[in-house]
Amino acid sequence: MSEQNENLSPRQHRAILALLECASVEKAALDCKVSSKTLRRWLREASFREAYLQAGERLFEEGLGQLQRLTSFAVAKLAQALVNGSVGQTLRAAEIIFTHGRPAINMRLDAMLRLEGSCGVLLTSEPVNAETWKAQAEELVEYQQWLISQGPPHGGESAKPQAEKTNTA
Repeated sequence: MSEQNENLSPRQHRAILALLECASVEKAALDCKVSSKTLRRWLREASFREAYLQAGERLFEEGLGQLQRLTSFAVAKLAQALVNGSVGQTLRAAEIIFTHGRPAINMRLDAMLRLEGSCGVLLTSEPVNAETWKAQAEELVEYQQWLISQGPPHGGESAKPQAEKTNTA
């Protein structure tokens, strides 16, 4: 906790919580039992405003942390629906993966390239340019589309060997 936060009164701390939880200054003022005029005055004070902004940043970071933790669960559920779901669930899972997977890959690539550029260090073992990454991502998308066209795998085998078995039979 910063020195500024320690100088705030308990009522001001309650007001910060109310501002973070309520949709308006008026509702926050009612919630923490101060007038909206007082709350607006506090918001003009540098120490209160700084404490409010810090609390908002902490709350936002906590929310991002929760989203990160839930991401692996969501991906596992998508994979489960892709492999074990009904036809509709499988198609919807594939659609979600295609719709959101590629932009996520591009965002990660952009972030890596910006980081490499800003620190002058390559984050990969070999130099890779954006075109190579894009080509690899496109190959992955084509392969994923091919997998889906083959239908869900059965008996724990991958779709590609099944397709080869059907073509050779």
